[in-house]
Amino acid sequence: MIFRDFLLGFVRVHVLHRAAQGPIYGVALLDELRQRGHAVGPGTLYPLLHELERGGFLARETRIVEGRARKYYRLTAGGARALADTRPRIRELVGELLETRDPARRPEPRRLVAARQRAGELIRPAVLRKRLAANTGERAPIVIDVRARDEYALGHIPDARHIPVDELAAHLRELPRGRLRVTYCNMQHRGTSRSERAAALLRACGQRAQALDGGLPAWVAAGYPVDRGLPA
Repeated sequence: MIFRDFLLGFVRVHVLHRAAQGPIYGVALLDELRQRGHAVGPGTLYPLLHELERGGFLARETRIVEGRARKYYRLTAGGARALADTRPRIRELVGELLETRDPARRPEPRRLVAARQRAGELIRPAVLRKRLAANTGERAPIVIDVRARDEYALGHIPDARHIPVDELAAHLRELPRGRLRVTYCNMQHRGTSRSERAAALLRACGQRAQALDGGLPAWVAAGYPVDRGLPA
């Protein structure tokens, strides 16, 4: 039952994705899903289409095809917004699930971590905390949370800007010049984490950037403050 719920979540997103490409109908969707290895029958798909229609994500129209009535579904404005909000979340999740680093590998040796800190790739929570306390206004580091929206809402560094890693390139010009950028995530996979990728992107664009060593868990473990919720 739990696996079926997981499957239906992906099917819902796939239906919205296909509807964004043009009107869709049940039989064609069933064939497509089966070709992709999803054992979805009419008794599952059609109630799902009706559910998306009731929710305002799809709109239905009836067309006569070869003398028979066929129900087509098209994406609504609400469905387009839901799809746009869902895509980066799925991309983020898949990126976490398919990290190239083997989770079974040993932690990065301390000497390598120290070398990366000296090279300016990483910044320790204590150092960031001191810089935030000592510098204000235009001299303060710009702290950027590169995680997903729901992760940010659950807890983030006070005054941190929320820019998901996949959207960072589009927002580079919005960041004030001349200030250090500190990116952070949960750093579950050191070396390939979202914050390290984000900091590398910023450095490649000629900006000073470091990733918070250990991410938000290290910040919390040090007893530093955390805000919750989304900006008003």
